Amino acid sequence: IAAWLLYRVVLPRATHIFVQSEAMRQMLAGYGLRSEAMTPVPMGVELPASPAAIPPADDPRLVGRRVIVYLGALERIRHPEIMLEAMASVILRFPDALLVLVGDSQMKGEREWLEAEIVRLDLSGHAFITGWLPPAQAWRYVRAASMGLSPFPRTRVLEVASPTKVCEYLG
Repeated sequence: IAAWLLYRVVLPRATHIFVQSEAMRQMLAGYGLRSEAMTPVPMGVELPASPAAIPPADDPRLVGRRVIVYLGALERIRHPEIMLEAMASVILRFPDALLVLVGDSQMKGEREWLEAEIVRLDLSGHAFITGWLPPAQAWRYVRAASMGLSPFPRTRVLEVASPTKVCEYLG
């Protein structure tokens, strides 16, 4: 119902629509919306003033580990289990690898589902979810990591997203 209202009622009556990317403009034009009434405005990234001054997280679970971090939403629609499935392969070659998922899902039951996936894939000592953290604390996990993940499964919803995490991790 929400999608029908958005694409058939709300957006067609909008004077102008700000979209996240050129791909999103094309997707909405495919719904019959006027392309000339849309302006792509890529999402911004708010980087700390001095990223190098941020100390790495002092979480004892990270000591002596190859830390891989993901920062963001863990909704099932984003297929976060793909990172866990990949991690199951990574630890075969790098048994000291640790995946830190900094974020959560707003959908009821999805965090529990993802935690059950960690157990099902026998990753209890190799992956954990921190939940939502204040930005300053989340950045500390990024600073402790040797790799940051930004998976974009090819779905109708995510096809039009912009990979702002790459900019954040590079910062």
